[in-house]
Amino acid sequence: MASTISKPEYESRSISPTDVEAGSTGETPNHTYPDGGRDAWLQCLGLFCVSVATWGLINSYGVFQVYYSAVTLKGRPPQDISWIGSIQMFLMIGLGAPIAPLVDAGYFRHLMASGSFLIVLGTMMTSLAKTYTQIFLAQGVCTGVGMGLIYMPAMVCVNSWFDKRKGIAMGLGIMGSSIAGVCFPILMRHLYLKPNIEFAWTVRIIAFIVLLALLTANLTMRPNFAKNHRAAPKPAITDLFDWPFTLYAAGAVIGFLGVFIPYFYLSSHAILLGINRDLSFYLLSIMNGASVFGRVLPNLLADRVGGLNSSIPFALASGALLFGWIGIETEEGLIALAVLYGFFSGAFVSLPPMVIGTMTPNVNHLAMKVGVGFMLLSPAMLAGPPIAGALWRGGDMVGTQAFAGSTAVVAGVFFVAARWKMVGWRVWVKV
Repeated sequence: MASTISKPEYESRSISPTDVEAGSTGETPNHTYPDGGRDAWLQCLGLFCVSVATWGLINSYGVFQVYYSAVTLKGRPPQDISWIGSIQMFLMIGLGAPIAPLVDAGYFRHLMASGSFLIVLGTMMTSLAKTYTQIFLAQGVCTGVGMGLIYMPAMVCVNSWFDKRKGIAMGLGIMGSSIAGVCFPILMRHLYLKPNIEFAWTVRIIAFIVLLALLTANLTMRPNFAKNHRAAPKPAITDLFDWPFTLYAAGAVIGFLGVFIPYFYLSSHAILLGINRDLSFYLLSIMNGASVFGRVLPNLLADRVGGLNSSIPFALASGALLFGWIGIETEEGLIALAVLYGFFSGAFVSLPPMVIGTMTPNVNHLAMKVGVGFMLLSPAMLAGPPIAGALWRGGDMVGTQAFAGSTAVVAGVFFVAARWKMVGWRVWVKV
């Protein structure tokens, strides 16, 4: 293997039928992937809990968007309110590259503990916030920084324990976000409707659930790095950008501009159409419930055919569904969209860490490459929902819907280009 990433292993050797069957990625010397066992599966449990406290909260933001628009921040334009959820995603993903050296230096537990504290603190402070600035700082900034300190390290941790079963391991771990995305909106709706429980206490109860999840994650997770991992030479960031990774990252950035738009605006669109307000809350839970299967089944498929091969059809299908959203005006149509989009977008969101992991044969470069990949996604996640809000013209959401669909389709095209750069037009190759 060449000394730099510019000539990665998947380009420097032919991909044999054995590789297609076994999914070889070229282990780093002195590093062993257990690919199972109690300690390895405990990392999946830890990632599940981290996903509850990170993506689980973000996937539930549509409920906050509806409540803030109707009560706390009534009169504010939707793009202003969506900035709160967007800054959460931006900080969670964008902090990946800056903290990667800390993961490599052995500060995994320090990052987990400090990030967990900030998430719980920010959620508790959200329950006390009354103004836009207070909510933005508590729910957006404080919670977002906490998410950023734990999410990328948790992903790298699971990646370091699995090779051939990486897809199912990541899928089971990330599934926590979908479970939380189902439960949190329903819980918030039921608690808020009780006469003796205000919205503030509803948010505090969510904070206590998140606290329990994060305590579990802190007790179970530890990275599986070789003893000489800290001393291993780290690549320059520019060395990470081989053509397949660059094309894949470009597609992911474009796709992530639009992939979360339904999670922010589908409930608001239902209310705009005059559909029952209760159903508008449950649409978010339905979508997250479908994404449970979208985060597990496609990852099982990815273990057999490859993460990049799996990403292409799911990105294109997500785009088709988002364009189809334009013509939906009934309860039945919105429910069908929530189910189908939840499934296909679940795969779209859960596969990037696996794909980046398989593009990184050297585990000593794993934290940096995953971190850089996440950092590239963060501006898209920051800008996407506010752009969608700005395109929402009164009662007309066609611009928002078309924008979301276009981003997913263009992402699929870039994924095809990345695959072509890796293996050409050969079809039956696992990548």
